[in-house]
Amino acid sequence: MIIGKRQIILATLVLGLAIAIWLNWQFSKSEQLPGIVKSVDSIKNYGEAEFVKRGEIKDEEDVTMTAAKIDEYFAQTRLDRNKSRDGAIDILKKMSENPNLDKEQKDKLVEEVTKLSKFIELEGKAENLIKAKGFADAIVYAQDDKVTITVQTDNFTDLEAAKIKEIILKEIQIAPENIAIIPMK
Repeated sequence: MIIGKRQIILATLVLGLAIAIWLNWQFSKSEQLPGIVKSVDSIKNYGEAEFVKRGEIKDEEDVTMTAAKIDEYFAQTRLDRNKSRDGAIDILKKMSENPNLDKEQKDKLVEEVTKLSKFIELEGKAENLIKAKGFADAIVYAQDDKVTITVQTDNFTDLEAAKIKEIILKEIQIAPENIAIIPMK
């Protein structure tokens, strides 16, 4: 019974950590983008761009950000993502050093650390490849079953969306419907 309780506690801690990382990402994203993205959920087919003519937006100043704010957004979001991932890895490493854990539990923790490290590497590689395709900046956030890309571009087209999707599909190997691309001016 003791082993069963430990496994439940370990699973609960890992699940709580994953939820904390996800919530951190969601809150940091929403705090940085007030009024920018009306609703990502309203997009039914990820990767397709919705084009809006200038006259259709009532309050353009709320939607358009200055170059300095955009640069600050990308820098801060990247910093927040790295902090949360580094914190998660540190917690998992500390948990794996617990002498009361059996080999199976330690292996699961090492697997989680390895998975997070892989995501960090893949995100950085994908960001660099997206920038190499001519985009000013990009942030890639990969989870188990979803990838979200925020890309800085002036005129987002279907061709640009296809370029980004191609990079993500090659590097991260995820289902195309689980890729969300958020263009930012």
